[in-house]
Amino acid sequence: MRLRALATVAEAAGAFRLPVAPATGNIAGLDVRDEPFVLPLALPHSSPGASAIEIGTLLDRGVPVTAACAIPVATFSGITQIFGEVSAARSHVLKQVFSGLGGAGIPWVLISADDNDDLACSLNAHRVKLDEGLGQNDLAIQPLLPPPGVPLARFVDVLLRVLLAVYGLDAAAATLLRQALMETYQAAGWNGQEVGGMIRITDLAERVEVVARQSYVPSEMAAALYTRCALPLRDMAATYVRLLALPYTASFSLERSLVVETGWLGSDLSRSLLRAFLWLWYMLALTAAQAVSSTLRGIVGLEEAHTLFGTPTTTGMPSAVASFISNNAGVMLIDERPDLLDLDITSRAKMTVVTRTANGVALERVATSIGASPRQQGRMAHLSATEALIALRGIAPVLVALPDCS
Repeated sequence: MRLRALATVAEAAGAFRLPVAPATGNIAGLDVRDEPFVLPLALPHSSPGASAIEIGTLLDRGVPVTAACAIPVATFSGITQIFGEVSAARSHVLKQVFSGLGGAGIPWVLISADDNDDLACSLNAHRVKLDEGLGQNDLAIQPLLPPPGVPLARFVDVLLRVLLAVYGLDAAAATLLRQALMETYQAAGWNGQEVGGMIRITDLAERVEVVARQSYVPSEMAAALYTRCALPLRDMAATYVRLLALPYTASFSLERSLVVETGWLGSDLSRSLLRAFLWLWYMLALTAAQAVSSTLRGIVGLEEAHTLFGTPTTTGMPSAVASFISNNAGVMLIDERPDLLDLDITSRAKMTVVTRTANGVALERVATSIGASPRQQGRMAHLSATEALIALRGIAPVLVALPDCS
């Protein structure tokens, strides 16, 4: 039985003169579902079109309506968040979004932590697995060198923020690490607009060690730079040396959508940094490339986003993200643990999508960020495998029915 009126489980129990109204919603043999999500007064689109991407069918108090949930393409020029366990539902949302972007001629890159063969094949995207054949860099890029059209200073600025975030270094280490970065690139011939030679990750590790040994560097800071930066960089170099030792790319064009799977090589920390390197490279490349749309240059999605955008952070990643968005380059954060993400970043999201998860802490964090009521949060905890919650900035969250994704 489904009650269509706005009634809580307790109110339903009273109406039927039932003695007990437990929190589970099971009342004396009746299945009473609390459906607090209703259609908002204003919808961004009532039907899909050239400028919108259909996600699913809108639900009004749990009942499908004729209106589709179609998101304007321009929405993806900001921060898009897709939260939930790795599942068919989450994969469906990603497929719909990337398929719609591709259909609109918008380039996109997904940096994945898992095998996404089905996603890549269904979208006719170029797929690169970095845990296989590292000697063959199908990406045709060098993540440690600036993308074409990006000044060295700009590249180093974002690279510095990435290193601080992934290695968990505070702002006090920023000046010394920036010095190590600039000296590394200058030693390879990079100076202002002049293009230099190849950058080896071992070169950077050695320069960090040299900077840390300077007499004026406090011993605690020197130890942090050595143990939390130089040593992990050397560890990473041992695994990724062939991938990170390719010549400069003079031109770049993302003519085909791309799925990059990092798999597992070496340590989790090394994989996190590699994925962060790829994220910053493609974000910078999009901002420097010729725009295909006046509202959205492209979008880069990052799975396990908390490894780069974790909280708390003093690394300046929020301002880096803001600079990309100001250039109409979209940022997509994909994660099972939104509670580990920096609030300064997630609070700026244009759209949040939630699929099923059993993590109560993560659900509470998302519910708070989108302004969900206690009743709505309770319903979010019981999303089915074919449901998703979508919250757009300035519009009440809605529940959406997805196709059977099994």
